[in-house]
Amino acid sequence: MEQPWAVALAFAGGWLLREWSTPQKVEEPASCHCQCSFPVSPAPEHMAALAPGSLMFVSYGEVPEVYHTRLILDWVSGLEYVIATPDLDIYPETMDASNPDFTDCVPALPGGLVPPGINPNSVYSFAPMTAAELSQLLAAGRTEAALERARRGVAAGAAPAPGAAAPVVNEVWVLAIFVRACQAGQVVLIKRMKEEDIPSFCEERVQALRSIEASAGEDKTVADDVRTLETAIMKEKRKMEEAKGGQKGKKSNPKATPKDGGGSGHERQLLVAFITARMVVHGRPNRVFHSPVPDHRTRDVVPLPQLVVEELRDRRVCRSVAKRIHHRAEIAKRTNRVIAALNSLFSGRRAGTDVPTVRALDDLPLNQRLAISDILKNVKKLGHPPLHLHGSEALKALRAASSTYGFQEAGVGDVVPLDLHYLSLPEERVVGVDLVDALPESLQSVVTDFEDHMLQHADVWTSFSSDLDSLRPYDDPSLKKRSVYLDFVREVYKRGIIRFSQNCRGRVGAFTVSKKPKVIDNVVTPRQRLVLDCRLVNAMFRPSPHTNLGSLTALSEMYIPDGQNLFISGADIKDCFYAVRVDDALSDFFGLMQDITGDEVYRATGGECGEMYSDDMFTPAVSVLPMGFSWSFYLVQCIHEHSVCRALDIGREQLVLEGFPAPLLSGGECVAMPYCDNAHVLSFCEDLCNAGSLAAQSDLTSLGFTTHEEEQANTFFKTLGGVVDGVAGEVRTTPER
Repeated sequence: MEQPWAVALAFAGGWLLREWSTPQKVEEPASCHCQCSFPVSPAPEHMAALAPGSLMFVSYGEVPEVYHTRLILDWVSGLEYVIATPDLDIYPETMDASNPDFTDCVPALPGGLVPPGINPNSVYSFAPMTAAELSQLLAAGRTEAALERARRGVAAGAAPAPGAAAPVVNEVWVLAIFVRACQAGQVVLIKRMKEEDIPSFCEERVQALRSIEASAGEDKTVADDVRTLETAIMKEKRKMEEAKGGQKGKKSNPKATPKDGGGSGHERQLLVAFITARMVVHGRPNRVFHSPVPDHRTRDVVPLPQLVVEELRDRRVCRSVAKRIHHRAEIAKRTNRVIAALNSLFSGRRAGTDVPTVRALDDLPLNQRLAISDILKNVKKLGHPPLHLHGSEALKALRAASSTYGFQEAGVGDVVPLDLHYLSLPEERVVGVDLVDALPESLQSVVTDFEDHMLQHADVWTSFSSDLDSLRPYDDPSLKKRSVYLDFVREVYKRGIIRFSQNCRGRVGAFTVSKKPKVIDNVVTPRQRLVLDCRLVNAMFRPSPHTNLGSLTALSEMYIPDGQNLFISGADIKDCFYAVRVDDALSDFFGLMQDITGDEVYRATGGECGEMYSDDMFTPAVSVLPMGFSWSFYLVQCIHEHSVCRALDIGREQLVLEGFPAPLLSGGECVAMPYCDNAHVLSFCEDLCNAGSLAAQSDLTSLGFTTHEEEQANTFFKTLGGVVDGVAGEVRTTPER
């Protein structure tokens, strides 16, 4: 006769594993971040059907933990896919928990939602993108996957059909050995079998358990502890009989048969009661079976608590003690300013007074304790502030322009007093490029309806507009003098940079920074660049989409076949931003800091604006794309890309852009590398490269741009702070860098 405890354990193991591992029903992780529920890893055939456009969340074991979003672009082979990162990097990666670089790999819920068990605040995700941008990203992924499969010799079309249903097999995974308090990641013995084979398998496991003999301990065999188990079962059976109205203490007849025709129902109830009783060990719920409950533990690093600033309460202490207390207080204050800045960056709003304070770090969670300790260490390392440092010098350092390419001479980029004689502006009023007409059709509505697509939502603007009350755009001090300001207005109007508005909606400051000097008639002439302080206006607009520029990093990934040389030709767009004219409604956001009268407008324009009422006030408003506007760089890059694709009759996948795979170049075609106002055309054929460059320049000219500094096709080309050697197939930095 089989022992009841063995039947109970075998039945519990087979039943529980069947419930856990049925493919249509996967146990969800707990709601807490530690994921203490029993994990069921998806079978490889499920992971092999990732559809392009689906999302995965992967962790690399960082501390604190960060989940990185991965966009599936195309299949390569096996469990390897071409993916895109939030930084728009594209490369193949094994998207499975078997990847040794991963500590976790979780698919997104329908709709791209973050699955339970992952803190949304710890997810590094994609910036918002349009359907067109997503389509371009998927196309780039398909191209990269095709190249990768070709390199590996994998046949195209061998990918498993996304979303294809797995073959129906009437088999399940069952537990082959009893494991008390099974933990996530623990290795256990399981076996796959058909459902009808479970009873015979359980019988075999029971027989094996009966014959097992331990090498150590008090109980050498199972029989040594049978009486204890039988006593526990009989107690549970007696309680159930008493609950049904039986007399207390009456002995039960094991041979008696219930009136329902058999003892299977009674034995099943007894088995459930026995398993339920065993689910609690020493009064503590089993970690596998208990429901997740809030434990009030702090797992997020931010918001960080601030330190209590020690005060000198007893004025009678000696000078050395007072100095030491003051020193600690100053360190705590500077540390609190750093903590407040970090909390503000995390929350997106100014740090409030509701942040808790602590005297000691010992009671904090480990992640916060380490973070604050590191801040304290760096504050102490920073030491005392320099005595010569003051506000104006700090502001000057912040405004100093820095270039990511090219060699900067000493002083270039420094804020300098405005001098109209040295101001570098268009020599004459350019024809002008209509911003809307020059953009691709998909972006034209964004600019024409900028109040719906580019301006901040009203509730967002209201939430932080009060924080901007103290922000005043920086103006060159000389512009406070009325005569200098009017001369400046007259000069920028003559160059076609401003118009006059009576509906000003935003203000910008104007100042100048030094520019690389120019040699004119063997005389070194200083030059100044006009910069507009658009910080206040930028706060009124949403952040622009990510701008993908042409880069030497992307060019270095291009494949050059043996026996081929790469030719590059180029040109610059003259006064690129000044040439792009904006609509009057958008121009109203870029008013200069001072208004002028109708008479002053008449004198500044030489009467071009006609008679105006002398008492009316007008705002000089910038009518071109301001270089300090957060959307200007993105819009100019889009115009350039659209123009060169049209001129060369190529798609965007044939552009050399950062974050995208390098295009495939054949001997009879050209590709382009647009970088804002720098145009580059590349080809293996010198004549074809020159012809493509002329076509690109012609299209830019038809829009209203002017090109200059044209360079013929060459295999040795200096651009963007580097040197491209088309013969050696190398990209190098310039000696100056």
